[in-house]
Amino acid sequence: MKKNKKAIVVIVVAILLIILGLSLIFINSNKKEEKKEEKETKEELKKLPLPEVTGGERGQLGIDKNINESNIDEYLNRSDSVYRDMRMLDDPANYENIGGDRFLSGYIKGFEVVPLPYIIPVNGLPDAVGKTYSGRTLFDIDEEGKYIPNYQESMSIIEELFPKDKVIFLMCGGGGYAGMTKAFLVSLGWDETKIYNIGGHWYYDGKNNIKVEKNETGYDFSSVPYHEIKFDELTEIEREVKLPIYIDDKYYNYEVGTIKGFGLEDYDNELRATKGTPRGDELDRELNKSADEAALRLNKMLENRESFILSVFPSETCLGDAGESLTGNMFDIASKTNLYFYNTGLLVYRKTELYKIVKYAPTVIIVYKGKVLAYIDAESDEDLKYSKSVEELEKWLTQYVYLNK
Repeated sequence: MKKNKKAIVVIVVAILLIILGLSLIFINSNKKEEKKEEKETKEELKKLPLPEVTGGERGQLGIDKNINESNIDEYLNRSDSVYRDMRMLDDPANYENIGGDRFLSGYIKGFEVVPLPYIIPVNGLPDAVGKTYSGRTLFDIDEEGKYIPNYQESMSIIEELFPKDKVIFLMCGGGGYAGMTKAFLVSLGWDETKIYNIGGHWYYDGKNNIKVEKNETGYDFSSVPYHEIKFDELTEIEREVKLPIYIDDKYYNYEVGTIKGFGLEDYDNELRATKGTPRGDELDRELNKSADEAALRLNKMLENRESFILSVFPSETCLGDAGESLTGNMFDIASKTNLYFYNTGLLVYRKTELYKIVKYAPTVIIVYKGKVLAYIDAESDEDLKYSKSVEELEKWLTQYVYLNK
């Protein structure tokens, strides 16, 4: 019996020694593999060429000569790198006019989407594509051309999205947004030798392309690795506005044939004549639908932090007697300066966010980056002169706005 117990103990000990030996072999093997991978990684990093801008039109965009759409597959999945696609999911600019795509219809596996137009104001796009998004941005550009933060969190967001201790691979549709991003980062102190503009997805035909699926309403972006910038959750930096200011570029050099009226027709006479009839009810529904759409556009302009000038008249749908002189003055100024003015009646205006700030009409409201900069007070005797004289109205406007670009 004792001999059997000893034999069992010997066997158990032997098994444990075998297990321990195998474990040590496995651990040593893993360490060797890790050292091998670490060595290979170091060797791979040594092979990474320095950024070198190519020539021609692509060089003007800052696209790299050594790492671009043709060979980016060889540089994916690096532990020392981050990959950023700078396109919007749906860009307001019409890139189809230059053979591109305004939608993010596909992307390279490993790249994460960070829309450049939400980071800095975008200028210098080809005339054919028009303007891109012009709303809120993390940074603005001051009079000296330097980038200044619009929010207390702006820099920390950039540092998180583009870590300085990593190699940064940038791309977009054709290479332009990526080039602007690199210039922006370098201006803030990033090492330009660690940033690569690899060009555009439009020219990529490698094996790591991920297609964005379409459904009945458009592209389904739900699976796109997307970094959303939640402006409403950020703390805006208040700074003094230097007057006068320029209204957004798109509102200058407008060929004035009439002041913009948001498409509302003059329904007044027909409404009065058909009031209480089926036709009158139909007109009323049409008018309110048009007013809802117009107010939605105005509110969207405020949300996008646009700058513009709005005339408001004290009638529901058209220009009433109290607003006629103001209307003529605005038209005279618009015709002379080619500056684009919006105008609307109270039916639309009451549905906008501006109505919470300025209640009465007639009035002219100057909106700068989504906020009311100045307005003519309909209850002020002092402001009455602005609706009576085009010269006085022009003097008032030029306190705040350059009338010619």
